[in-house]
Amino acid sequence: MAPRTVAIVLDRARTYAAQGSLDRTDVRAVLGLETPQDIGFRSIIHIDDLLPGGHELRAYALAADDAWYEAAYQPFWAYASARPELGVGAARARLSIDSVLGMSLHGTRGALEGIVPFGELAVISGWAFDPTGNAAPAGVCAIDDRGGCWSAPCDVRRPDVPAPSGASNDRLGFELRVPSDELGRGQREISVYAFDATGRRFGRGEQVVIQVAAEIRSFPGFARRTADDVTTAGLIVGRGRPVVFQPSRVVECKQGDVLPIEGWAVAGDGEEVGEPAQIFLELRPPDVLIPPLRYHPVSGFRRRLPPREIPEPPREDAWFSYLLDTSDLAPRTYALRVAIVASNRCSYACGELGNVRVVPTSAVPTS
Repeated sequence: MAPRTVAIVLDRARTYAAQGSLDRTDVRAVLGLETPQDIGFRSIIHIDDLLPGGHELRAYALAADDAWYEAAYQPFWAYASARPELGVGAARARLSIDSVLGMSLHGTRGALEGIVPFGELAVISGWAFDPTGNAAPAGVCAIDDRGGCWSAPCDVRRPDVPAPSGASNDRLGFELRVPSDELGRGQREISVYAFDATGRRFGRGEQVVIQVAAEIRSFPGFARRTADDVTTAGLIVGRGRPVVFQPSRVVECKQGDVLPIEGWAVAGDGEEVGEPAQIFLELRPPDVLIPPLRYHPVSGFRRRLPPREIPEPPREDAWFSYLLDTSDLAPRTYALRVAIVASNRCSYACGELGNVRVVPTSAVPTS
């Protein structure tokens, strides 16, 4: 039967009442139909005033015999948080940033350094080292120009770091996650610092530039195509020489190849279509009347070093990038186009980019 009540004890000292009699049909499905449904509980424990370090939670249930029984035990670790109001101290720490990548809410990571679609997380990865304590600092924090502050612990194993730094253990790495929707669209500069157990920042920090690109949204199914012009240019990048797309050119690849496609696209006179513009790639067999295959690249960002093989766009934030996996494409020729969705998501315009011919793996592709 369900307990009469549930209490949560923090560190064997503080007791919190739990809301009980919550429906847990999922547990009933595992334990059997004779199990009551209302055996769930919930309790909110505030840990703002806890010292950094190890702590524990214990759940106690009051049974029908008026006796308390320990029902569950869960240890956890509380990390220090940065306190920007304390300013920057005189002590210094070594700080190295390895990468800045976007990560969707499903955990999928992007491939473009420093470019994050709006609505995803910007993951700043690296390591930090406090030479005074010969160990990792309490954590790292990111602070933007509007006062936003996000922190993370240094608890990721980095076996490659202790040898040059002289650290006593290898848990010096960090993954600091910053919500892009709190940064806002456009180019943002963030200061990254290590901080000690009191929350005070170390004197040495690093600057990180994050470009928040357009939000990745699905193609509007009932949008109509307009006759508006789309100007576009693109190429396939890779280890070898880039291959530039042309409307009359056919680029061949083996089935299963991944094509890194980069380029830019603007509609009409180059003014922005929508806030922000939605750019899609379309693949359509020219000899078959079927709906096109649509892919949503990361778009609406600036290129620091635009490729020399194609002209520069009329608007700086018109670039897009996508890794096209051809594993699921049937061997044939596809017309590759760029579609730009209007701000009201009721219409879109298309521009020809080139042609892609997918050949079986036994064939030798040419371009």
